[in-house]
Amino acid sequence: MVAIVGMGVLAGLPPQRGRILMVPLDGTSAGAMAALARAAGGSLVATGGWPGSLIVESPLTALRGQTQGRAILLLRAPGAGCGSETVEKA
Repeated sequence: MVAIVGMGVLAGLPPQRGRILMVPLDGTSAGAMAALARAAGGSLVATGGWPGSLIVESPLTALRGQTQGRAILLLRAPGAGCGSETVEKA
């Protein structure tokens, strides 16, 4: 049972670089999160499956630095079909 839970947790960890799902837990707007992602050297990929969430392509370390102190959850982005079409190309 512990191994199954551990695998589930690891599956949700964001990659060091790649598609990351940003989920606001404090009402941070999508526009504000997009600005944070851009400041981290990232680009927008799509809106996420949860209200206000975004899928971005970004280096994780830089994105963590931009979101530090904010209630924004960073997760591995789901596969295709879990968000809307591209919102912007940076």
